[in-house]
Amino acid sequence: MFRLSLKAKIEKISESLEGTLGVAVKNLRTGEEYLFNADESFYFASVYKLPVLVQLYHQVENGKIDLDEKLMMTKYAWRGGSGVLKELTPGLEMTVRDYRTLMMAISDNVAAQICACLVRNENTNNTMKELGLKNTIVGHSWIPNQAGNVTTPRDMMVLLEKIYKGEAASKNSCNEIVELMKKCHTGGNRIRKYLPKDDVKVAHKTGTISGVVNDVGIIFPKENEPFIVCVFTKGIKGWDDGYAKWAEGGGITKGEEAIAKVAKNAYDHFINN
Repeated sequence: MFRLSLKAKIEKISESLEGTLGVAVKNLRTGEEYLFNADESFYFASVYKLPVLVQLYHQVENGKIDLDEKLMMTKYAWRGGSGVLKELTPGLEMTVRDYRTLMMAISDNVAAQICACLVRNENTNNTMKELGLKNTIVGHSWIPNQAGNVTTPRDMMVLLEKIYKGEAASKNSCNEIVELMKKCHTGGNRIRKYLPKDDVKVAHKTGTISGVVNDVGIIFPKENEPFIVCVFTKGIKGWDDGYAKWAEGGGITKGEEAIAKVAKNAYDHFINN
């Protein structure tokens, strides 16, 4: 009966969003899951950085990449949007380890571009297929179901579960991935917003572009088993006015509130009852 209550609550959140909502939630102890539009294609936005990170660790394990190797940030890596490296002078040298950290901690787009080029999208996509992600494409286009950056809530749930179980890469690598995700500084008003700060740790990755507000993660409640929450949105009202007007008009806030409510309802379902 309570499962139906969770279903009803998420459907209500979807109805009030003025956009399309996709959800995949799973209890990592019992295996209980709830799926809502979980096989629909959604834009990755910066959530694509998580598959890139997994592929990075695959290549570290294979000896193709050294995390301590220094790489130069050239003008060709410049990307707008989130992050700090775009404000710095080309020619800066940092280790792969540092680019990796910036990509995940503050969703730095320049750092992500360097990491993505280093591992190559073709390799990332092949690894995702090997891991069982059936509808995920990491690429350079924003066109759904064509050149990339699209995925589904179910696919990200599968990836997060494999990371948690130490199956997405080696156990040590997966542990490092989780710790990096716990350092995420973006999306404070998304999965984390309504969860008790002293009793919960969240390992997650956010993504935002016009009309799209996403967050996927593993929630680690104190003294309780962890669970996965993947929430994607698209077509949030006003997106076709351009990013700036959409954001100023509350588009991001609407998406964030939907994500926060889904996470809180999942927490109440698994922990408080």
